[in-house]
Amino acid sequence: MDLGIAGKTALVTGGARSLGKQDALTLASEGCRVIVLDLNAEGAAETAKEIAAAGGTACGYAADITDRAGLADVLGRAEDELAVRLHHLDALVERPERRSCIDRSHRMCTEFERGHDPEVATTAS
Repeated sequence: MDLGIAGKTALVTGGARSLGKQDALTLASEGCRVIVLDLNAEGAAETAKEIAAAGGTACGYAADITDRAGLADVLGRAEDELAVRLHHLDALVERPERRSCIDRSHRMCTEFERGHDPEVATTAS
């Protein structure tokens, strides 16, 4: 299937296992660069390794998506590792058990404060 998203950058929270992991693998198979975040550092890194082993581009980090400062640091490291600037995200898939403080344009945000918890959000680029 070609979703027309090759070359885009996707962020997947809760990407260490289950649906989040499958979302990350699927996005990578479509040609997206994938940033995998999860409280489980080992699982996030393993998902990223699986993507790389299949020929994709990914990085995986431990992150508490409710911690703005920590999240900003992790996203900065992801930008460096993937050699991209995350002025906005092309795709955001949220699969956490906690509310996120990420918004679609990569501003640390308001979603957490407003109590809005979209499961999947995308932006046109």
